[in-house]
Amino acid sequence: MRFSDPTGEVVNGADLTDRERQQLINDWKRKPGYVDVYFDANNNLTINRDARIAIGPDGKYLGSADARANLTDAIETKDVFNLEHANGSDQVAFADNELTQTTTNAQTKETFRTYRVRIDFSDFHHTTGDREAQEANSIGLVVFHEFDHNLYGHLTDSPNGPNNPGPVETNYINPIREQLGLAQGATYTAVPVAGALRNVYRGYVQVRYTLNGREKILRWQDTVVGGVHH
Repeated sequence: MRFSDPTGEVVNGADLTDRERQQLINDWKRKPGYVDVYFDANNNLTINRDARIAIGPDGKYLGSADARANLTDAIETKDVFNLEHANGSDQVAFADNELTQTTTNAQTKETFRTYRVRIDFSDFHHTTGDREAQEANSIGLVVFHEFDHNLYGHLTDSPNGPNNPGPVETNYINPIREQLGLAQGATYTAVPVAGALRNVYRGYVQVRYTLNGREKILRWQDTVVGGVHH
């Protein structure tokens, strides 16, 4: 069965370029392991369920089961996610989301919400630090993070302390990373680079990840990436 949104639910990429849509598709194939994910003629995200999940040489499914669930839930939710590019914006650090419309069915009283997910594709080219941290901050996972603010309730990124990445990362994104063998987000609030590296990375901020008990750092120049990552 091919499906995108049979009752009107949409992850729509009409406001993205072909290249930008393909960047998302590439990551949304690798992370979940779906063989055939695409934007249809109406630019709605679609999973071809007739196609198999990728299988490794050991006969096991590739990708993350949680990532497959996350992508499917984004498509099947009653709400709408409109994807937009915000390249070079000083208001968007990697991606953000905003509620733009709420409608209520007069008969069923069911409420439907439309969200704008802005993506600054250029920001992903302006990070430095450990390779493992950069891989854990891939574009597909960052957009999953924006979906997950509203897929599973209405969650904020408020961490429960300086060494906590917040409920979205803890409950949804880090489990995907763990299944994929990626570094885990350890903090969410970006802080200025301090200590011995402060002069080397003047104007940079960073967040921490961990992998196999080792710290991995993702850094970016605050004035280049812009926006707020907190």
